[in-house]
Amino acid sequence: MTARNPAQAYVSITDFGAVGDGKTDNRAAIQNAIDTAKAKGLDVRVPEGTFIHNGTLKLNGVDMTGAGDKSVLKAVGKDQAVILTGDGASLTNLALDSDATTRGTAGTTAKVLVKDASAFTIDGIKIANSHGAGILVQNSGWGRISDNRIDSTNADSIHMTNGTHHVLVQGNRISHAEDDGIAVVSYNKWGSPTKDIVISGNTVTDNEWGRNISTVGGENVTIIHNTVDGNHGGKAGIYIAGETSYDTFGVRNVLVENNLVKNTGGTNTGHGGIMVFNKSAHVTDDVTVRDNAVVGSAKNGILVLGQGVVGADILGNMVSKSGGDAVATMGGAKNVTISGTYDGATGDAGAAFATPQHPHGIPADPSGTAASAPAPQPAPLPPAPVVAPAPVVAPAPAPAPVVAPAPVVEQTLVFTPAAPVPAPVPAPMPDPVWTPAAEPAPVAPAPLPVDAGFGDIGLVGLGAFDFGGFGASV
Repeated sequence: MTARNPAQAYVSITDFGAVGDGKTDNRAAIQNAIDTAKAKGLDVRVPEGTFIHNGTLKLNGVDMTGAGDKSVLKAVGKDQAVILTGDGASLTNLALDSDATTRGTAGTTAKVLVKDASAFTIDGIKIANSHGAGILVQNSGWGRISDNRIDSTNADSIHMTNGTHHVLVQGNRISHAEDDGIAVVSYNKWGSPTKDIVISGNTVTDNEWGRNISTVGGENVTIIHNTVDGNHGGKAGIYIAGETSYDTFGVRNVLVENNLVKNTGGTNTGHGGIMVFNKSAHVTDDVTVRDNAVVGSAKNGILVLGQGVVGADILGNMVSKSGGDAVATMGGAKNVTISGTYDGATGDAGAAFATPQHPHGIPADPSGTAASAPAPQPAPLPPAPVVAPAPVVAPAPAPAPVVAPAPVVEQTLVFTPAAPVPAPVPAPMPDPVWTPAAEPAPVAPAPLPVDAGFGDIGLVGLGAFDFGGFGASV
């Protein structure tokens, strides 16, 4: 690779004749700039202006960046994609627009097409329209799609398929998608499932037709800390499924956790706010829906449906103001565990799964943040008849005081910390009685209890992989 010269780390598309007047077709000039940058090991810069291109642009392992929303690449015609391929391609800090008014079906109708790429980055992009998907990822891996704003796509806003793997989708703001907002999709015709995907901290609002966030065939998918609000098509806010009609893979090992899902689902579709569905032979298994807040679903808060669902855990969710049950299972779904659902609705909807006394005091109408609703705990057992003595701090130089044990057990514990370990603070005891021991023999310190601490909270199924310096290790 050609060494980068700090004084000349990039080429500008205007150096090759591109004109940002919103009228001139600049495709040839822009591609010439990209190819030159590839040969010289440089980046490509898009200055302020609206640069029309009629046809696709291809970034093969090249970084392209702009000066923000005023750096606009506007595609016209049928094939409109900026294509990322090869190793290390990136597209950052600019705006992409389109003249499209209808939905395109080919991959090159997307605004951004990532194909056969590795270690790719799409960050800080504004997509105002698209002929097809906003961002389409095919057969690519180890990528990051972050902090983009995507509005009014004619197909899915972000769509990952064809064996794509190890992608972080984080911090994106998506609105008015004509199909799914963020979709993980695995068609059997591609031969391998889409897998090892993390969808975290995104906001997906006002879907016009499809689901806000979906996994339709896939493995090892984590959907966590997202906000979903509004679905005008009556579809689910979060949808986990295998679909016979589209010949998809089944679903395995999916975690849906700590999301806020508002104003989704529909009586016209039968969808719940969160929906786990499968009627096909390619089963949906090992799905966990945990600690989510589901508010204002038109029908059921959480719906588990279909004989193809063979394993799902619905744990500690808060459901409020749903038009049906807080949690419903039907259609022959098997091995479904429901525990700790807090029903904040007025009336009896979902009362079978309600927790009357929620340990964290979750309100019936949350104010916009996902609430945590763990499973209810059993009532505490009566105290044991024997009270273990508390550890005692030994004052110097007098012998250490000893806690008189409960009458049932005659036992004295002397605690003598060894220097330089500081003396522990005694745990509070109800009305302890202190009685000095009569010249006790030296006793070795009793072993102190070991704090179990907090276990590592990992993301499902990803092991330990690095997103290539993208600021997120999972």
